[in-house]
Amino acid sequence: IGMRQSQVDKLYAGLKDLSEERRGKLEERFRLFQLNREVDDLEQWIAEREVVAGSHELGQDYEHVTMLQERFREFARDTGNIGQERVDGVNRMADELINAGHADAATVAEWKDGLNEAWADLLELIDTRTQILAASYELHKFYHDAKEILGRILDKHKKLPEELGRDQNTVETLQRMHTTFEHDIQALGTQ
Repeated sequence: IGMRQSQVDKLYAGLKDLSEERRGKLEERFRLFQLNREVDDLEQWIAEREVVAGSHELGQDYEHVTMLQERFREFARDTGNIGQERVDGVNRMADELINAGHADAATVAEWKDGLNEAWADLLELIDTRTQILAASYELHKFYHDAKEILGRILDKHKKLPEELGRDQNTVETLQRMHTTFEHDIQALGTQ
């Protein structure tokens, strides 16, 4: 009976070791699956953000480009904050698997590199879009300001009398009005 008990104990210990080994492999696969799911989800999120960041909408006028710029600034801030947090989390998971000597460490490293590259591309795209919107803003602001100044010039021009003057006093008054008009126009030109 003692010998039989000893054999059963050995078999049980061997089975227990196999069970622990199997459990470790299952946990390893589970962590790999979790990482894969996180990477896929984050890559999809990045792709959705790239659609917005890659927009070619420049605004139809000054007010429209101002609105686009404000919305994009908010989008960029949210994307940067949320995205960086998510990328850092996935990188931590990947590093843990790699440092633990995971059997698929090379695959994990590829996923990590691909994700970081996609994230860097998105940030670059956001930066480019920000610069393009800033240039569009400056252009539309110039047109807006020029239109406003032209309107003011035309208003001042309409106030000038069309008569040439009947006598010296009227001619002098008209010259003073014309000189004032020229000064006003020069002041508008510096704006």
